[in-house]
Parts: sequence; C-alpha cells; structure tokens
Amino acid sequence: MKCPQCRTDNPSDSKFCKECATPLPSRSAPDVFPTETIGQPVRGLATGTTFAGRYQVIEELGKGGMGNVYKVLDTRIKEKVALKLIKQEIASDRDTLDRFGNELKFARKISHRNVCRMFDLGEAGGTHYITMEYVAGEDLKTVIRMTGSLAPGTVLGIGKQVADGLAEAHGLGVVHRDLKPQNIMIDKGGNAKIMDFGIARSLRERGLTGPGVMIGTPEYMSPEQAEAKDADARSDIYSLGVILYEMSTGRVPFDGETALSVAMKHKTEAPKNPKLLNPNIPDDLSGVVLKCLEKDKTKRYQTAADVRAELERVEKGLPTTERAAPERKPFTSKEITVKFRPKKLVVPALAVIAVAAAAIVFWPKKVLNLDPNLVAVAVFENKTGDPKLEPIGSMAAERIMQGLEQVGGFTVAPMPPAEALAAGAKGKDRLRVLAGITGAGKIVHGDYFLRGDTIQFHAWVQDMAAGKNIVPLEPAGGPASDPAAALEPLRLRLMGGLACVFDPFIKDFFLVMREPPNIAAYRDYLEGARAFGRMEYVKAAELMLRAAASDPNFRMALFQASVAYFNLAQYDKAEELSSRIESDRALLSKGESQLLNWLQAMLHGDSEAKFRSVRQIVAMQTGTTWNYQNGLDANRCNYPREAVKVLALWDPYSEANRDWARNYWGVLTTAHRMLGSHKQELKAARRGRKQFPESLRMLYYEAAALAALGRVEDIDRLYEESKSLAPSVPYSPGTVMLRAGRELRAHGFREDSVRVLNQALQWFESRTSPEITSEDNRSDRALTLYILDRLDEAKGLLDGLRADFPAKVNYLGGLGTAAARKGEKEEALRISKELEEDKRPYLFGGPTYWRARIAALLGDKEGAVSLLRQAIKQGFSYANLQSIVDFESLAGYPPFVQLMKPKG
Repeated sequence: MKCPQCRTDNPSDSKFCKECATPLPSRSAPDVFPTETIGQPVRGLATGTTFAGRYQVIEELGKGGMGNVYKVLDTRIKEKVALKLIKQEIASDRDTLDRFGNELKFARKISHRNVCRMFDLGEAGGTHYITMEYVAGEDLKTVIRMTGSLAPGTVLGIGKQVADGLAEAHGLGVVHRDLKPQNIMIDKGGNAKIMDFGIARSLRERGLTGPGVMIGTPEYMSPEQAEAKDADARSDIYSLGVILYEMSTGRVPFDGETALSVAMKHKTEAPKNPKLLNPNIPDDLSGVVLKCLEKDKTKRYQTAADVRAELERVEKGLPTTERAAPERKPFTSKEITVKFRPKKLVVPALAVIAVAAAAIVFWPKKVLNLDPNLVAVAVFENKTGDPKLEPIGSMAAERIMQGLEQVGGFTVAPMPPAEALAAGAKGKDRLRVLAGITGAGKIVHGDYFLRGDTIQFHAWVQDMAAGKNIVPLEPAGGPASDPAAALEPLRLRLMGGLACVFDPFIKDFFLVMREPPNIAAYRDYLEGARAFGRMEYVKAAELMLRAAASDPNFRMALFQASVAYFNLAQYDKAEELSSRIESDRALLSKGESQLLNWLQAMLHGDSEAKFRSVRQIVAMQTGTTWNYQNGLDANRCNYPREAVKVLALWDPYSEANRDWARNYWGVLTTAHRMLGSHKQELKAARRGRKQFPESLRMLYYEAAALAALGRVEDIDRLYEESKSLAPSVPYSPGTVMLRAGRELRAHGFREDSVRVLNQALQWFESRTSPEITSEDNRSDRALTLYILDRLDEAKGLLDGLRADFPAKVNYLGGLGTAAARKGEKEEALRISKELEEDKRPYLFGGPTYWRARIAALLGDKEGAVSLLRQAIKQGFSYANLQSIVDFESLAGYPPFVQLMKPKG
C-alpha cells in the first residue's frame, strides 16, 4: 500500500512505511474514532458532542501523523484544551502507550512560555488520546506558506523564542527529535510555542523502524537521524537551523521526490547560502543558520542557549525599525477575531487626539514630513448598514497589517488608539488624521459591503503626498459567515502590490500591470526576474510559470516566461504563451497590451513594430527599466543616438539593476560603435569592466573598442589579463581576441588583425576534450579560419557542424560564403537558392542575410543591398552588421552607405 506521507509502496501487511516510518492505514481497523456512543464508531469527533464524558468538541484543528486534533472545552476546569486522538494502529501497541506515558512525565516538567504544556494521556472506550495546552493561532508552517519568507526581524524574534523553549527542555533532559514548523504554534500575541515533545522518542523506542531506518520528518531531520543514529540536543539545533532557513527564504534547504532522497541530502550535500535566495537576509543571520546546519554535530552550536545568544547579537545589529515588535508578531488565527485591540503608543491618548484634531484643521495642501517608506493601515469602513458587523473593519485592518509586516522593504506603522482616530472624520479626512498621527506616507484603507449572503471587500493604497491610489486592486468577496476567508485573496494581493511598489527591481514592471500579483507569485516572479537578468533563462521560465500558476491573473509572469523561451530559441513555447495572453487581451491594462504588442512583434520578426511598442511604453512614464529595453531595440533598428539618450536615464550601479547591468554595457558600447564614437565606446566598456572586474564579457567589449582605435598593444595586454579570468560561455580569452581581430580588419589594420586572429586560433586549438569538440569551439575556430582566408580548413569544420546541426542556418550560410570566396560561383548560388527556399518560421531574416553576403562576394552589390533590406525587415539586427568581412566590397557603395547610416 502507498504511504500517505511519502507515497512509497509498502508490502500489504506493513504497519509502518519502510521509507519514512509513517503509520500506514490499517486494513483490519478503519481509521475512525468513537464519539458519544462507544462501539458505534463514526469518522472523527462531531462538533458539539462530548468525548470521554469531559471534553466538549468545539472544532477540528487538523490532522497529523498521530491522528486528528481537536479544540475542546474541558468541562471540569472550564478551559479550552487541545485533544489529540491517537490512531488505532499506533495505540494498539501497549509498549508504545507505556512509553508515551513515561515521556509525558518528563515533558510535563517543562513549564516555559515557549513550550506547549502536555497534560495527560487518557483512554475512553478503547480510544487513546493526549491532552495539551490549546494555542489560539496558527502553526509556523502555515504562516510561511501564506507569507513566503519572513522579515529578518521576525525570523530572529521567533528563532529566539524557539531556542528559549529548547534550552528549557534540554536542561531537563528532554530532546524533541521531530522539531519542524508544523510543531511550532504562533499565538495571537506572536508567541512561539513548541508542541509534541516526547512523541518522536516514543515512536522510535517502539521499534517502529528497523535497524538503520530514520525517525523524524525528512525535511527537518539531522544527518545523524538520517543514519538512524542517536539524536541529542544538537539534533534539535540542526532542525532549528532548517526552520530558520525556511523562515528566511520560504524554502527548506533540501527537497526531493522521496523521503530517503531528502534525508540523504541532509547527510551529504552542503546547503545553499540562504542569502543567495533572499538578499535581504543579514550576513550574520546566514552565518548562524549555516552553523546550525553543520553536518558534524560537534561543529554546530552545542546548546540552544548559544543559538539564542547569537540570534540576539544579530538582532542588535538590525535597524530598530526592522526588529520584531513583541506586541505585533505574525499569526493567522483559525478563529476570526473581530474584537478591536488598541495598541499602546508612547504619546498619551489625549495628546494624540489633539494632534489628530490639528491634522484636520491645519493639513497643508501638499503633505510634508511623511515617511514614504512607512505604511499605515486604516480600519475598514462598514458599508453594510449592519452595526453588528462593525468589528469586521478592525479584523480586516489587523490581518492586513500582519501580512504586510512579513513583506520587507518598508515599515508598517502601529495602529493608533481608537480614541485618537475618533477625533477624525470619515473618508479622506480620517486618512489625513491617520497619516498625521503615524507619519505614514502610504495608507491602506478600504470598505466592506453585503451582497446577500456574500461579504465584499474593497481596498486602496493611498500615496498621501501624491494624493492618489498607487495599487490597483479588484474587490474580493466570499461567504459572509467567514469574513476572514473572504478577505484573504485581497490581503495576499495587497502584500504583493506593496512589495512591488517598494522593490526597485520590479516596480517598473508593476507600473504596467492591471493589478498586482499575490505575494507568493510576486516572490517567484522576483527570483525569476533576477535569473533572467543573469541570462539563466531556463530557471527564469520555470519560476515565471510557477508565479503564473500561483496567480492565474498574473499575466506579466506569462509574458516574461515567453521572452525567456524566446531567448532559449524555444519559439513554439514562446508563441503558445503569447497566445494565452492574447486570449485575455480584453482584460489587459494599456501597458500590458503594449507589452503584448511588443512580444508579438518580436515573435514575428517585426523589429520596427517592436521598437514602436517599447517607445510607447517608455512614453507612459513607467520607469527606467524600459529605457534599457528601448536602447536595445533602438540599436536593432539603427537608432543608436536614441539608444545612448535613453540609456543615460538607466542607472547600472543601482542594486536593483545589477543583474541587468552586464547587458546594459553591451547595448551602450554597441550604440557608440554604430555611431563611430569609439572613444566613447571604450569609455563605456571600461566603466563596465570596473563594475564587473571578474567578467570576461567586459573584456570582450573593451577589446572591440581598442581594436577600432588601433590600440594593438593594449589588446595584447588585455589578452594576457583575460587568461586569469574564469571563462563563461560564450566568452573566453579566444573569443576576446577573435572579436578584436574582426574589428581590426574592419578598420583597416590588416596585419595586426592576422596576428591577433592567430592568437585566437591558437587558444581555440589548445583546448582539450570535451571543450575542443563542443559546438562553440568548432564554430569559433571555423569563423577565425574563415577571416584568415584559410577557407578549406574553415569549410571542413563547417561541413561537420552542418551535419551535426542541420537546422541551423549559419552553418549552411557559412558554406555558401566560403564557396563564393573560393570562386565556386555555381556552388555558392546553389546554397543561396537553398537558403531562399527555407520558409521555416522564427528565422528572423537569417537566410536572407546570408544570401546578401553571398551576393556581395559574387559582386552583385545591388542585389546584396536589396537582400539586406529584406533581412532587416524580417527581423535581422543592424547591430550585427558593423564588422562583417563579406561586406567589404560594399564600402563606399552609396545605397549601402545610406542603409548603414544611423537613422536616429
């Protein structure tokens, strides 16, 4: 039978999973529990019934590996407690129950604010159960799932509390052995409480696994647990490290298809630095997490108190505004709490009221002295007409605040006392009062309405200085009986919207969206956008599609995934995503519609239409990111002056633009080269190299500029420097010299070109297998030999490449130009005809461009220029025509000169 936890197949008579030790469903005893009438089992405990003559069932809280958990009222002591029913297949073993009892004796000794109290092990009518402290709140795993990575201050606050609880337990000799976010409750006050001490040990002692089988939850178990070795306090510290990692990044350090594969990763693989997944994590916090995750337990922190001390040290290094406030920690309660709980402020209430009153009377037309990075949330206005629903407004505000505090990038202002807000008026006046009290530059506010049995929430984010809404949000609604659930989609979208507003990396894209993504989609989109900037297109596409799956209305993610597939030459996938967006065109914003036009023009090879679309996007004043794209498209359409102009508005040194800055320097140097401004080209290349001294790509740009200026000695120096840098496809010391050799020849430095090209060839030929047999190496060698007029050798490589990669136009075109240069006119014309007959889509003028090169070599200048014009209309780029050796015969030919003259 399949394990319900890890889906491993097990023998039919197994009681426990051979892979992860989860109890398997019993074939002889159905998974049901008696309620009022023993002997007549029903599935679960029904709300309102009384179990064991004492516990009145209020609601089911959830299901776990042990059994169902309920919130119940203990009628003897008149308090709510949690009651966990133990599954029959576990309870049927008396030894296990005895060990539970023994463990509970130790666990009950733990009396600490960060440990959930264990009360008793009991039995009623053959059903065994455990009672424990009831915590009104949500488990940490759910909080992480709903909010993604938590703010560093919150991570540290929760981490310190968990470490405190562990230190108390370890001091009494109790080790948890199955610490995970599901076993950590966050109560309404933001207090963390660890649950289920002693249970994992009891299951292990039962002999539930055989020798060498693991106990624990795979994602959180220590390496020693993965090897079925004894676990001690340091094993709990490892698990705490995993939890800190997940809170910081939204992900566990290791995952896999099976429990065993995950456990083995804990044993053998080093975790990725969490800062690589979330750059907002302080370096010191990353260090603490990674030390907790040491494979060798002697290298970890040796006590939970040590971890606590380190977390406190890191917290002291945070700005005060980023530290977690005890009265405002994250939680998501299953109980819908609509009771308004005023927060204490430093300013006395009467003084605040006076300030509020003054804010109404003396509020200036232009709001000054407001913090643009501070966000306040107003109590939502009751538009239902039912005063009994008034408390829902406070509930909505508090839940939104709790979500926003997990986003990062801005600060959330505490809620002022109700009496202070009462001094204001309704509508915009109350927003001004709230801004005056809190100093918040941005305020979230909203209304709620009743539509029959449905409650509907509307929300806005007001920029108080600009006097306008800055986050477009569609209303959200749901059953009036569950207003918190009805609010949830809007709350998650508010989190995503404000994240976009404050994130410099993404805000320019956000400005063209019809509505913001939810927070989960935003986080995947952001990571995908960073991968895109690093040209990691496979990863970018994967993350963008995951973002779109999290939020089906987030069409920007589909757009970016389509562009990523385009850059991977997977045009069918790019076209499919474009069609999906097109089917929703009526739902797009004006900016999204222009983006779709841009994407479709790119897929159809219409560079001029693509350039017009991006110009219109820039004209909408949507931010500097589009100036970069405008510059790129301007070069393709022979508008290098415009490229230089718009790129001047884009800051490559901004942290938000860093991943894109390498591309920026390439676009800027190309624009200057197209204008013949080679000194400016060199200046830009060197600025790029100064920013990225480790990048061979920057040397590639500098080599081209130096060659255009004839500075051969500097090129030789650059070549020596390039050998000390790590190659990164497609850049190597050889490609640096190949680029320089091409430019030297294009600018009349023939002898220097030959020497430099021979250096490039020597580099390519000195590579060892498998590099020397790679497509890139063979192609680079063929091109170098071709420019050196060693045509037979070049043709031999091109023949092999053509045979191995028959779909690629460049190798057939190269064979055609080689034939033309050798005087083999008939063969050259035959290949030109074959290129003309290639009508496949997504070739973007490639075949026509190669036909133009063949025509130029055969002396047909008029035909060559005519074909070049066609190629450009089909999508071929002007930016790639600057140093083509085959067009040397067209130098001074007026139609060609006119074609190549910059248009703007």
